[in-house]
Amino acid sequence: MKNIISKILFISVIALIAVTSCEKDLTRVVKKSYPTGQDRFVLYYDGEPSKETWVKAELFHENGQLMTVKRYEKGIQNGWTESYYDNGAPMAKVMYKDGRKIGHYWKKHRNGKISYTGDYKEDRRNGDWIKLDENGDTIRIETYELGKLVGGKKFDKNKK
Repeated sequence: MKNIISKILFISVIALIAVTSCEKDLTRVVKKSYPTGQDRFVLYYDGEPSKETWVKAELFHENGQLMTVKRYEKGIQNGWTESYYDNGAPMAKVMYKDGRKIGHYWKKHRNGKISYTGDYKEDRRNGDWIKLDENGDTIRIETYELGKLVGGKKFDKNKK
């Protein structure tokens, strides 16, 4: 058991080093700033910026907190896209592959509780999408088949 844990820890450290070292080789270019001089929109390039081969984009709130991170491969959105509130708390997360949303999506209220969750298939909502209030109670469920709304249910928390 200790051997397995050691191997997992070793692989995790190597992966972290690989990701960190890749990020260090990127060229950071501020594309837009707020009137205060605070970064608003930043692109990261793999190599020279003139090649337009960005690999990551960051948007910032006016207070300097990260708003959104998007990742790209060959100019096409790929990987996790994450959004944050102006206090740094996570707001939403979704995966992109070849510029299309895939897999699980979630969005949170400012209090950290899930506000909306569901899955994407072929860049379209698929299956049950659940909307929750700030207490975590279900407000509604919408059912989709490849982007087409095929059913749903609304919940009234005042009725038992």
